[in-house]
Amino acid sequence: MLSVTPNGLYCKEGDFYIDPYHPVDTAIITHGHADHARWGMNHYIATPITCDIMKIRLGKEIHTIPQPYHSPFKLGNATLQFLPAGHILGSAQVLIECNNQRAIITGDFKIDPDPTVDSFETTSADILVMETTFGLPIYHWPDPKTIFNDIHLFWKRNQSEKKATVLYAYSLGKAQRLIAGLDPSQGPIAVHSAIDKMNQIYKNDNKLLNTPPVVSKAIIDSWDRPGIVITPPATIDSKWLKQLGAYREAYVSGWMMSKGQIRRRNMRGFVLSDHADWPGLLETVRTVSPQQVWTMHGYTDIFARYLNEIGVSASPLGALQMERTE
Repeated sequence: MLSVTPNGLYCKEGDFYIDPYHPVDTAIITHGHADHARWGMNHYIATPITCDIMKIRLGKEIHTIPQPYHSPFKLGNATLQFLPAGHILGSAQVLIECNNQRAIITGDFKIDPDPTVDSFETTSADILVMETTFGLPIYHWPDPKTIFNDIHLFWKRNQSEKKATVLYAYSLGKAQRLIAGLDPSQGPIAVHSAIDKMNQIYKNDNKLLNTPPVVSKAIIDSWDRPGIVITPPATIDSKWLKQLGAYREAYVSGWMMSKGQIRRRNMRGFVLSDHADWPGLLETVRTVSPQQVWTMHGYTDIFARYLNEIGVSASPLGALQMERTE
């Protein structure tokens, strides 16, 4: 049903690729992040929200074919269906049925509750192709309520020192999750313009009730107390941040569970991830109960090795590609 090619994961029966690396005719796109939705495809098939995101990020001229969750559609001899992946808004797993076999390709996913996305769903399948970005036993996500409480305490301390608070977060997914979890009664909140573009999609889908203003000198001057600015990591040490005056910064990511990452970033870190942690990965394997697991992204070798040790046949996607090219 599936093969690994230089362009990425390919289904010959339906003649399509999933999150292809290079331009192809028909691309199934799991979500709108740049490492999955790339420019140059003739046809993009994705959820309606992901199609909207791609038109903002890749250009309005791209040809998109929206397919809602839970609505089967056919490509060649294959029947496909999108299931919510819980990663970011519009993110989807791809369920493929062909020749009496079922395969699930998770794309990026998380199983934890998140009010800004459609909750993760899954079903049984013969083949599970899953992301393992955080496929190490050290990654056990803390309760998000605890994380948001820590963020508010950090913000309050900074306010007492008359400093603004800067939170670095990816503009699509993580930033919106922060906005939904922050308490605006503690102080003003503003965002970078790149985040505001994505906020509008979340608001249109009723996943964000309120969208903070885009940060500007006028907005900052209107604050009655030091606020929070949410901005992409690309703005770290930028001249753009100087308009804030005095501020204290923090990085929001699952990677901040690693002491090495904290030292490398040299700033406060808050552990909030849009990916499945170690228990979440294992729970997904148990629920799908596949005959074969292929691992992709992150700690593919380690997670596949562990699955084999507990009796689940697993291989890293990269190793499968090497087998086919040797």
